[in-house]
Amino acid sequence: MRGVQHARQRGARVVNVDLQRVDRDHLKTPDRFLRYLAECIVRRLRLDMDEVDRSWHDSLGPQDNITYLMEDYVLPESEAPIVLAMDEVDRLLGTAFHSDFFALVRSWYNSAAYDEQWARLNMVMAISTEPFLLVTDLNQSPFNVGLSLYLADFSLEQVQDLSRRHGSPVAEGDLTELMGLLAGHPYLTRKALYTLATGELAWPDLIRVAPTDQGPFGDHLRRYGWLLRDQPELREALRQVVRQNRCEDDMAFYRLLRAGLVKGSGDVCRCRCGLYRMYFKDKL
Repeated sequence: MRGVQHARQRGARVVNVDLQRVDRDHLKTPDRFLRYLAECIVRRLRLDMDEVDRSWHDSLGPQDNITYLMEDYVLPESEAPIVLAMDEVDRLLGTAFHSDFFALVRSWYNSAAYDEQWARLNMVMAISTEPFLLVTDLNQSPFNVGLSLYLADFSLEQVQDLSRRHGSPVAEGDLTELMGLLAGHPYLTRKALYTLATGELAWPDLIRVAPTDQGPFGDHLRRYGWLLRDQPELREALRQVVRQNRCEDDMAFYRLLRAGLVKGSGDVCRCRCGLYRMYFKDKL
């Protein structure tokens, strides 16, 4: 959001799309989703909505429809840079067309090299799950071009500071155990402290239920399990890490590393945090 605000202050026209708010019906087919995205872009730039209808042809695929809309109408209508900011992009990973969409974004990025008007389009995507779990073709991935910003794990001192900001729901003597469980994982640490601060669970109860589907991290853990479900090579690689602290498949290990599930190298490696090790020990 700070980046979006900075872009506006610099004179860019911003289209902010929060994919968490997209109705499930719009995620059923690529045509419905890309039509929804096209309408968002046109509406938020205060352009003529009828142009979407005029650009959408059954004889063409939805990717061509939205691309021609951008080329023939949206980009020529704006002399200022346009920022397409998409938040919660990892929601698309549950759709059947996510790879095609990411390939489309990559093609728009590549178009800037030979078409001046595409150079006015800047795309920002916020994602909490590393797409290396599902985007296997690097030539079609938008996540290995441009600028990537990663959030590092919190140090013990940062976790102490964050705990104080939550009213110190974790005693100083238990912070080491919290670090052993979550290893400073930003989202999980924040989730744990919020859960404790709001009184949903006491510290002993949180530690007990943390690696279960019924615990406060259940949705997060199940989602990783779902992403690994149909990828036997990644499941086997993670099984080796959990049980033997090693991994024989370098490519699978690299994808797990980029996905935020493991640390180290193929020879000496471990799960990113104790929570992942405990959960997947029983699931793999």
